[in-house]
Formats: sequence, structure tokens, C-alpha cells
Amino acid sequence: MVTPVVDFVRARDDVDRKRVAIWGWSFAGYLVPRALAFEHRLAAAVTDPGAINYVDSWPKEVLATAYDGTKAEVDAGWDAFLADSPKDLQVTLLKRLEIFPTTSWYDAVRIMQTYNAKPVLHRITTPYLLTEPQLEQFYPGQSKLIYDGLTHVKDKRLVNFTAKMGAQYHCEPMAPQRRNEVILDWLAGRIGG
Repeated sequence: MVTPVVDFVRARDDVDRKRVAIWGWSFAGYLVPRALAFEHRLAAAVTDPGAINYVDSWPKEVLATAYDGTKAEVDAGWDAFLADSPKDLQVTLLKRLEIFPTTSWYDAVRIMQTYNAKPVLHRITTPYLLTEPQLEQFYPGQSKLIYDGLTHVKDKRLVNFTAKMGAQYHCEPMAPQRRNEVILDWLAGRIGG
């Protein structure tokens, strides 16, 4: 629901309507391209990283638990899987499920399957910067898939952040200054100082 936010921001007296941009991190790496397919008034967009298909970001062995049996059997199997998993994996998996309006693993996977931006990428026209950190844990390679699908974007850039830069991993946690320099310099080139 980016359009109501854009409406609100552009209606303000203290905002230059031609210089409104959007920057999304993590799961917003899916939400931003999806929004851009339908909202064409933004001057620039950034995703760090991009995500084209949310369900593909889950490990195959974890997803496999969602398809064998009835909803009750799948949910019971999920509870057993979590109980047998290391604590750090439990925390990661449960954190990633927080955004979905259900406590059912069976339902969550079916909701996740609807989060696929590939069919609408051709609608995007906004200047776009995507990051692709080395050793990306959740969406490896998905920024490149978005970049390749931006067939109507004349001004697009894919930035690879590397371990050599100290900018590896999801959202470059060890190199926020480097990430911000690259992204903010790119945005300044599209919307000004």
C-alpha cells in the first residue's frame, strides 16, 4: 500500500513532489518492486537486497515439511521440526514468519507462495538500484533476477557488495557506512543533493 503514502507525502507543502524516492530493506526488497509495478510517481527506488519470490527464500528442506499431509499433520510436523532444531534456527524461522497473519505453518507457506513479483516486473519504469550482497542468506541471486526483469527501466543498477569490502551478508550488517555511501550517492544522482 505505497500509493496512499505517496499521496500523503506529495500533498505536503515541504516536499518536492518530483524528488520522492523509496528504499526498502530485507522483506521490503519484495514489497518495493511489487509496489513499483503499480505506483509510477516515485523518482527513484532502492532495494537492499531485492526479492522476487518470497517462498524461494526458504530452505528446501524446511519448505518440504509444508506439503506432506493435512493442515493438522503439517502443523504438528512443523512443531516437531522446530523443537528438534537448534535455538538459533528456531529464532530465525519464527522471526521470518512474524510478518504473516497466521500461526499455522501450513497456511503461512500458502500465503508465501502468493508473494511473487516476477509477473509484474515488466510494469516498473522507476529508476532502480538493487544490492546483491555476497553470501546473502535469504534471497541469494534474487536481486539479479529482478534486475534482468526490469525491461522498461532505462536507469537501473545492480551493486554487488563483497566480503572483501566487509559488506557481505543480508543487508550488509558489518558495513552500513559503505552501503549507505553507495545508495545515497546513487539517490543523490537521481533526486539531487
